[in-house]
This record gives sequence, structure tokens and C-alpha cells, in this order.
Amino acid sequence: MKFLLKSIRFISLTAVVFITLTLGFIFFYSGHIKDILLNELRTQVKEEVTIELKNIELTWVTHFPDISLELSELKIYQKIDNKQDTLISVKALGLGLDISELLQNDFTIEKIFIEDGFCSMKVFGKDNTNFKLLKTKKTSDSSSTEISFELESIHLSNLNYQFRNMSENDIYSVYFEKTTSNLVFEDNEWDISLEGPLSVENISVNQTEYVLHRNLDANFNLLYNPIEKSF
Repeated sequence: MKFLLKSIRFISLTAVVFITLTLGFIFFYSGHIKDILLNELRTQVKEEVTIELKNIELTWVTHFPDISLELSELKIYQKIDNKQDTLISVKALGLGLDISELLQNDFTIEKIFIEDGFCSMKVFGKDNTNFKLLKTKKTSDSSSTEISFELESIHLSNLNYQFRNMSENDIYSVYFEKTTSNLVFEDNEWDISLEGPLSVENISVNQTEYVLHRNLDANFNLLYNPIEKSF
């Protein structure tokens, strides 16, 4: 019994210390991490792209136990053919970070959380899209970014997604109710899983409709080869 009580006390003390250190880190370093993100957006994103957001907050509450950098009321758009084209407009976008890596000044984004809104990706023609947001790096440019991506999962809640190829008259439209995609890169292939309820609103190829308004409870895997660009 004494051993059990000591074990419980040790575990409780360890949990309290961990929580205290984590909350202290968030309190003291949240401003620094926000500055890094804003600097990356300012230096890496093309000038014609506008990014609007209400607030940036480093939090441990929204996606516990993950620490995340929360961007609220996010909207990204740009002028294409003298018209405003919105790529994404969501209530919240969270960038999941690892606390152990943050303590080593490693700002690697491992998870993405997107909630309440829409994402509309468009291809207008060869090399003309609304989702190429970053500046083209010159060969001589040796500058490095402070934030990197090693995505393990993407979490979508109440998101309307649409991909349109305007030149080919193709439409892929899906509503994600509460869907998670896990990503594993192994042997030069991406293993992509998709789980959760979704609704395929429209799949049309060359103006021919193949799927309309079909509800699914997704649970499947895809293998993608980035070299061959094939599933």
C-alpha cells in the first residue's frame, strides 16, 4: 500500500511539474513564436497575396494534449484577372507543435487543424493557380526558414473543400464534417489514411457529373508516389 501511495504521489508530482513548465513556456515564449510566424509570412509569401487574421495565440487548451499556434478568423486571397479570389476563409486554423522540440527552438509543424469555413483551390491554366502563395526562390538564395513542416496528420471540422480545374471543367467538392487524415512517409511513398464522416457534394470531369450529394463514413488508405505522381 505504501508503495502504491508513493507511486501515485510521484506520478502526481511529475504531472504538476510538467504542466507548470508547459504553461510557463507558453506564457513567456508565445510572443516570440508569434513573431517568428509573422516574419515568415512577411518574407516568404508573395506580395500580391493578402492574409487577414483576427488573432494569433499559442495554446495548450484548444487541441489538448497538443500545443498549437491558433490563427483565428483567417482569410487568404489575391487578385487574379482583376478579381478578388479567396483561397481559404475559416474560423480557426491551428498549427500543431511538439513541446519537446519547441524547447530546443525547433519550430516544426506536425499537425494542422482547420475548423468552420471553406477552401477553394483553382487551376486556371498551366502554372496559373490560386494556391501558389510562396515566393519563387532563386538558386543563389541560401536563406532558410525558421518554421518547417513534417506533417503527421490533418484534422478537418465543418470544412467545405472544392478543387476546380477551370480549363478542363473539372470539379471536386467535398464537405468534411469531422475528418482526420494521417500521413506516413515510408519507402519513397506517402501512406495517407482518411477517417470520419464526410459528404461528396460533386465530382464532375469535363462537365460530366459522376457523384452528387453522397454521404460517407470514410475509413480507407491511399498510397501516393511523389516521384511518379500516381496513387
